[in-house]
Amino acid sequence: MQTCYACHSISTSVEHVPAKCFFPEANRDHPITVRSCAEHNEETSKDDEYVRNMIVTLGESNPAAFTLLTGKVSRSFERSPKLKAASFSSIRFADTPDSTDTKIVEIDRSRFDLVFTKVYRGLIANAGGRMFSPVNVLYRDFILSDGSAAPDVGNFDQFRSKDLAWQGANQSVFRFRGYTEFDNLPPIIQVEFYEVFSALIVPSPPP
Repeated sequence: MQTCYACHSISTSVEHVPAKCFFPEANRDHPITVRSCAEHNEETSKDDEYVRNMIVTLGESNPAAFTLLTGKVSRSFERSPKLKAASFSSIRFADTPDSTDTKIVEIDRSRFDLVFTKVYRGLIANAGGRMFSPVNVLYRDFILSDGSAAPDVGNFDQFRSKDLAWQGANQSVFRFRGYTEFDNLPPIIQVEFYEVFSALIVPSPPP
């Protein structure tokens, strides 16, 4: 009997990694899938859509992101003006002299962390492992409310220096690469959406 990729519950469905909503129909070849319970699949679909919508607006120069932005994302905002308002009501220009053309929008980090944790656990499960303990998600493109870079940013330099090959069948939409820092820990994984939004997912050390 198969269990969920993210918990010990019996699986009831197949979850895409990342969720299918991130991929335009033309970019769905050879998807990564894992067995899932309802809690970690259907019940998080709104979180998947929220994170997709926010990232797509950053990567609109990417053809796949533009397809979603002008299609499914646009239609989701038309169906729910409240969703659009909630997503972008805080948008403003950066308060720094050298970034007058940079727009800033507040995001719900808890929803981002939930979705990226799902992606991490799905990648681990697809490779034959299991990962139930907490992870830390570090975002390259987040800044603080005062316009300064978030402390997460410096972690990417060390990762880039390892010159690891990207993996993924639809890399213009989603790609990933990883390495193991310590033998007793799962790998550190970098993921990237639409060639513009990147995150490092780092397993927490054992207690």
